[in-house]
Amino acid sequence: MQIGEVIGTPFRRPSVVLGALLAAALSVGALELIAACAKDEVKYSPDVPYDATIIGDPLPGDGGADAEASVPSVDATLACLYQDAKPEPVCEAGTAIQPTSTYTNWFLPDNPSGYSNIEWTLNIDHEIPDDGVYWATQFGYIGTGVGTSYMGMQAHGSPIAGTTRPKLVIFAVGSGAFNAEFGDVQPPLASKAADFDLHPGWNIHIVYEWVACRDYRLKVAKMGTDMAGNIWLGAWIKDTVTGIDTFVGKILIAASAQALGTYNIINFSERFGPAPITSCADEEHTSAIFGTMSTRTDAGALLKATRFDTSFFNPSNCPNARFTQLPVGVRQEMGVPIP
Repeated sequence: MQIGEVIGTPFRRPSVVLGALLAAALSVGALELIAACAKDEVKYSPDVPYDATIIGDPLPGDGGADAEASVPSVDATLACLYQDAKPEPVCEAGTAIQPTSTYTNWFLPDNPSGYSNIEWTLNIDHEIPDDGVYWATQFGYIGTGVGTSYMGMQAHGSPIAGTTRPKLVIFAVGSGAFNAEFGDVQPPLASKAADFDLHPGWNIHIVYEWVACRDYRLKVAKMGTDMAGNIWLGAWIKDTVTGIDTFVGKILIAASAQALGTYNIINFSERFGPAPITSCADEEHTSAIFGTMSTRTDAGALLKATRFDTSFFNPSNCPNARFTQLPVGVRQEMGVPIP
């Protein structure tokens, strides 16, 4: 079984294997993403102020002393931001004609009590002509009894209210989720179901017309409890240009989850359609910048992740996925045109 495989419908998520690894990691204190071309973890300096925005930050110049001299800068047609940044080499070729998904694994400052919230910035470099793509963050809990959870944005997702392959925001929790309630977006432009890829759980989908090359601030946070002590977990997405903060909805999870975990918070990019590719050249190029993962204390102070590592789908498939380290986070690309 492979990290990143598709299990069921109606929405795209990391494989059951990745979710199981995450759950195991949260109980034993480590996660092994054994993947081709995995790179060493990166530590952030606590002396560098954290800016949650992506647009407007200075370019990283030549990519630093560790940049690969043989790797060209990002083609301006592929990225609207940080075009001078030096990407890492694409992953090695595998034996299957399938997209190679990308994963960035973040570690927040250690806290035995966990956190009540996590937040991050997501900027999708450009529109995707036809491929269905999911850019999301998977997270877990310090307690037990609640399965894989994630939130993110989709291009060409599942139809809602007569829309044809719309842009979406999705919030979902696996086992240990009991109910879900809509937020600011109501039916027919929103849907919810007691389903997590044909397994127990709940999901909320909303139609959300995101704009390429724009910062969106995503957040998941505890919102209180029900009479039995179970936890309402909410999700929000903020358009940093319009200033509109959209409440996606909330999902009720088991009290045994306690709080959000401090590590193995995984950004991922995955292609899910509309049909399997028959050659690596068929895969459309996708590029998105995931900003540094962060959390807010009860006093409102922003704490950023202290380190991260990256990995590819294992074994790697099409040799056209890569990462770029940026001052604000990590760019993930799939379907990079191969000369």
